[in-house]
Amino acid sequence: MGLKLATCSADGFIRIYEAMDIMNLNHWSLTAEFESHKGGSNCISWNSSAFDKPSMAVGSAGDQEVKVWEYNEQQGRWKVAYALSGHAEEVHDVAWAPNLGRTYNLIATGSKDKTVRIWRLPTARSPTQFAPYEEAALKEHKDAVWRVQWNVTGTILASSGDDGNVCLWKANFKGQWQLLSMVGGDDDDAEPTFISAKQDD
Repeated sequence: MGLKLATCSADGFIRIYEAMDIMNLNHWSLTAEFESHKGGSNCISWNSSAFDKPSMAVGSAGDQEVKVWEYNEQQGRWKVAYALSGHAEEVHDVAWAPNLGRTYNLIATGSKDKTVRIWRLPTARSPTQFAPYEEAALKEHKDAVWRVQWNVTGTILASSGDDGNVCLWKANFKGQWQLLSMVGGDDDDAEPTFISAKQDD
Protein backbone atom coordinates (compact mmCIF):
# COMPACT_ATOMS: atom_id res chain seq x y z
CA MET A 1 0.00 0.00 0.00
CA GLY A 2 1.41 3.36 -1.05
CA LEU A 3 0.39 6.96 -0.55
CA LYS A 4 -2.92 8.17 -2.00
CA LEU A 5 -3.88 11.63 -3.19
CA ALA A 6 -7.42 12.73 -4.08
CA THR A 7 -8.26 15.79 -6.17
CA CYS A 8 -11.51 17.56 -7.03
CA SER A 9 -12.10 20.08 -9.79
CA ALA A 10 -14.59 22.29 -11.60
CA ASP A 11 -15.50 19.46 -13.97
CA GLY A 12 -17.08 17.62 -11.03
CA PHE A 13 -14.72 14.64 -11.20
CA ILE A 14 -12.73 13.12 -8.35
CA ARG A 15 -9.36 11.65 -9.30
CA ILE A 16 -7.34 9.43 -7.00
CA TYR A 17 -3.63 8.94 -7.51
CA GLU A 18 -1.29 6.53 -5.77
CA ALA A 19 2.48 6.51 -5.27
CA MET A 20 3.30 2.86 -4.76
CA ASP A 21 6.90 3.61 -3.79
CA ILE A 22 6.83 6.03 -0.85
CA MET A 23 10.55 6.59 -1.33
CA ASN A 24 9.92 7.96 -4.83
CA LEU A 25 7.18 10.58 -4.90
CA ASN A 26 7.94 11.66 -8.45
CA HIS A 27 5.69 8.93 -9.89
CA TRP A 28 1.94 8.90 -9.22
CA SER A 29 -0.54 6.62 -10.99
CA LEU A 30 -4.21 7.44 -11.58
CA THR A 31 -6.14 4.62 -9.87
CA ALA A 32 -9.73 5.94 -9.90
CA GLU A 33 -11.80 8.61 -11.62
CA PHE A 34 -15.50 9.27 -11.09
CA GLU A 35 -18.00 12.14 -11.24
CA SER A 36 -19.13 13.47 -7.88
CA HIS A 37 -21.16 16.62 -8.69
CA LYS A 38 -22.61 17.91 -11.95
CA GLY A 39 -21.99 21.53 -10.92
CA GLY A 40 -18.34 21.03 -10.03
CA SER A 41 -16.53 20.07 -6.83
CA ASN A 42 -14.38 22.51 -4.90
CA CYS A 43 -13.40 20.84 -1.61
CA ILE A 44 -12.50 17.36 -0.40
CA SER A 45 -11.44 15.70 2.85
CA TRP A 46 -10.30 12.15 3.65
CA ASN A 47 -11.53 10.10 6.60
CA SER A 48 -8.24 9.42 8.40
CA SER A 49 -9.57 6.55 10.56
CA ALA A 50 -7.80 3.22 10.07
CA PHE A 51 -10.89 1.36 11.35
CA ASP A 52 -13.38 2.61 8.73
CA LYS A 53 -13.73 1.85 5.07
CA PRO A 54 -11.67 4.18 2.87
CA SER A 55 -13.94 7.21 2.58
CA MET A 56 -13.97 10.91 1.76
CA ALA A 57 -16.32 13.89 1.84
CA VAL A 58 -16.69 16.09 -1.25
CA GLY A 59 -18.37 19.51 -1.35
CA SER A 60 -20.17 20.96 -4.36
CA ALA A 61 -20.22 24.43 -5.86
CA GLY A 62 -23.41 23.77 -7.79
CA ASP A 63 -25.99 21.89 -5.71
CA GLN A 64 -25.00 22.94 -2.14
CA GLU A 65 -24.58 19.28 -1.25
CA VAL A 66 -21.80 17.28 0.39
CA LYS A 67 -21.41 13.68 -0.75
CA VAL A 68 -19.66 11.04 1.32
CA TRP A 69 -17.96 8.41 -0.83
CA GLU A 70 -16.85 4.97 0.36
CA TYR A 71 -14.69 2.43 -1.40
CA ASN A 72 -16.47 -0.88 -2.01
CA GLU A 73 -13.77 -3.55 -2.00
CA GLN A 74 -16.04 -6.27 -3.40
CA GLN A 75 -16.98 -4.18 -6.43
CA GLY A 76 -13.61 -2.44 -6.65
CA ARG A 77 -15.07 1.03 -6.99
CA TRP A 78 -16.14 4.13 -5.09
CA LYS A 79 -19.84 4.55 -4.23
CA VAL A 80 -21.91 7.31 -2.62
CA ALA A 81 -22.69 6.37 0.97
CA TYR A 82 -24.48 9.56 2.04
CA ALA A 83 -25.59 12.92 0.69
CA LEU A 84 -25.66 15.77 3.22
CA SER A 85 -28.01 18.65 2.41
CA GLY A 86 -28.61 21.79 4.45
CA HIS A 87 -26.58 24.66 3.06
CA ALA A 88 -28.43 27.31 1.06
CA GLU A 89 -25.43 28.24 -1.12
CA GLU A 90 -22.24 26.64 -2.39
CA VAL A 91 -20.01 24.70 -0.02
CA HIS A 92 -16.53 26.25 0.21
CA ASP A 93 -14.78 23.78 2.50
CA VAL A 94 -15.21 20.42 4.21
CA ALA A 95 -13.18 18.85 7.03
CA TRP A 96 -13.43 15.30 8.39
CA ALA A 97 -12.68 15.24 12.12
CA PRO A 98 -10.00 12.91 13.51
CA ASN A 99 -11.79 10.04 15.23
CA LEU A 100 -10.14 9.42 18.59
CA GLY A 101 -12.30 7.32 20.91
CA ARG A 102 -15.65 8.25 19.35
CA THR A 103 -18.18 5.73 18.06
CA TYR A 104 -19.31 8.15 15.34
CA ASN A 105 -17.77 10.47 12.75
CA LEU A 106 -17.99 14.25 12.52
CA ILE A 107 -17.74 16.31 9.35
CA ALA A 108 -17.65 20.12 9.31
CA THR A 109 -18.64 22.25 6.32
CA GLY A 110 -18.35 25.97 5.59
CA SER A 111 -20.47 27.76 3.02
CA LYS A 112 -21.17 30.97 1.16
CA ASP A 113 -24.44 31.07 3.13
CA LYS A 114 -22.39 32.31 6.17
CA THR A 115 -22.88 29.14 8.20
CA VAL A 116 -20.70 26.38 9.57
CA ARG A 117 -22.46 23.03 9.84
CA ILE A 118 -21.42 19.91 11.73
CA TRP A 119 -22.69 16.51 10.64
CA ARG A 120 -22.72 13.24 12.58
CA LEU A 121 -22.22 9.97 10.69
CA PRO A 122 -21.95 6.33 11.76
CA THR A 123 -18.65 4.46 11.73
CA ALA A 124 -17.79 0.82 11.20
CA ARG A 125 -17.54 0.56 15.00
CA SER A 126 -20.89 2.22 15.77
CA PRO A 127 -22.80 0.09 18.30
CA THR A 128 -26.00 0.92 16.43
CA GLN A 129 -26.17 2.25 12.90
CA PHE A 130 -28.08 5.48 12.34
CA ALA A 131 -28.82 7.86 9.51
CA PRO A 132 -26.43 10.83 9.22
CA TYR A 133 -27.84 14.07 10.55
CA GLU A 134 -26.93 17.72 11.04
CA GLU A 135 -25.67 18.10 14.59
CA ALA A 136 -25.21 21.88 14.57
CA ALA A 137 -25.65 24.96 12.38
CA LEU A 138 -23.28 27.69 13.61
CA LYS A 139 -24.13 31.24 12.55
CA GLU A 140 -21.61 33.64 14.12
CA HIS A 141 -19.98 34.61 10.82
CA LYS A 142 -21.39 37.70 9.11
CA ASP A 143 -20.18 36.76 5.64
CA ALA A 144 -19.19 33.74 3.56
CA VAL A 145 -17.23 31.02 5.37
CA TRP A 146 -14.17 29.84 3.44
CA ARG A 147 -12.23 27.48 5.68
CA VAL A 148 -12.98 24.93 8.41
CA GLN A 149 -10.31 22.91 10.23
CA TRP A 150 -10.28 20.53 13.23
CA ASN A 151 -7.60 20.25 15.89
CA VAL A 152 -5.67 16.99 16.14
CA THR A 153 -8.17 15.37 18.53
CA GLY A 154 -11.28 16.45 16.62
CA THR A 155 -12.70 18.31 19.62
CA ILE A 156 -12.23 21.95 18.56
CA LEU A 157 -13.22 23.37 15.20
CA ALA A 158 -11.82 26.55 13.66
CA SER A 159 -13.60 28.48 10.91
CA SER A 160 -12.72 31.62 8.95
CA GLY A 161 -14.53 33.77 6.46
CA ASP A 162 -14.92 36.99 4.53
CA ASP A 163 -15.84 38.86 7.72
CA GLY A 164 -12.16 38.62 8.72
CA ASN A 165 -12.92 36.54 11.80
CA VAL A 166 -11.59 33.19 12.98
CA CYS A 167 -14.07 31.38 15.23
CA LEU A 168 -13.23 28.48 17.52
CA TRP A 169 -16.05 26.06 18.35
CA LYS A 170 -16.32 23.34 20.99
CA ALA A 171 -19.13 21.10 22.22
CA ASN A 172 -20.16 21.43 25.88
CA PHE A 173 -20.88 18.49 28.18
CA LYS A 174 -24.41 18.29 26.72
CA GLY A 175 -23.04 17.94 23.21
CA GLN A 176 -24.16 21.44 22.17
CA TRP A 177 -21.66 23.31 19.98
CA GLN A 178 -20.75 26.76 21.28
CA LEU A 179 -18.45 29.61 20.30
CA LEU A 180 -15.27 29.22 22.33
CA SER A 181 -13.54 32.38 21.09
CA MET A 182 -13.33 34.72 18.13
CA VAL A 183 -10.26 36.42 16.70
CA GLY A 184 -10.58 39.02 13.98
CA GLY A 185 -10.12 42.54 12.73
CA ASP A 186 -12.35 45.52 12.10
CA ASP A 187 -11.37 45.93 8.45
CA ASP A 188 -14.47 45.52 6.30
CA ASP A 189 -12.24 44.65 3.34
CA ALA A 190 -10.34 41.92 5.20
CA GLU A 191 -9.26 38.98 3.08
CA PRO A 192 -10.30 35.42 4.02
CA THR A 193 -8.04 33.95 6.68
CA PHE A 194 -6.36 30.62 6.00
CA ILE A 195 -6.14 28.51 9.13
CA SER A 196 -4.35 25.49 10.48
CA ALA A 197 -5.50 24.00 13.77
CA LYS A 198 -2.79 22.74 16.12
CA GLN A 199 -2.86 20.95 19.45
CA ASP A 200 -0.43 22.33 22.03
CA ASP A 201 1.89 19.88 23.78
